[in-house]
Amino acid sequence: MVKFVHIDDSLYQEYTQKLDANNESYKKRIEAIRNSEDPVYSVDSKAKYDIHALEEERDEKDASLRKEYDEKLNELKAQAIKELALNNSVTGSADAEVTATKVTQFNFQAKTENIDVALNEFLKYLQFAMIPISH
Repeated sequence: MVKFVHIDDSLYQEYTQKLDANNESYKKRIEAIRNSEDPVYSVDSKAKYDIHALEEERDEKDASLRKEYDEKLNELKAQAIKELALNNSVTGSADAEVTATKVTQFNFQAKTENIDVALNEFLKYLQFAMIPISH
């Protein structure tokens, strides 16, 4: 039996708003250059240069926000899996030790490797560990 853990979408909403605000801010700055009557921008190449610089700056900020979001989402995933593992009933001290080891292993893999690979391996373990064995 596979159990699902709900992760609140407030983090997604927060970062969507940050990305939208970032893009809107740069859009206004770019439009200001395009519509400027400043003689500096009468030279077409100066306007193109400044607009290109702003677009690169915007893209770097977007990439930074996306990376920050991914890191926070991975932390939430890892925490949810850890809670799922700890909330499942385990019988016997040997099983508890194995589960604790698997949780530690998952935490390490989630931080150092691909979170999705670690998650799949951990869910396979949980699925196997939670099947009752009949004699």
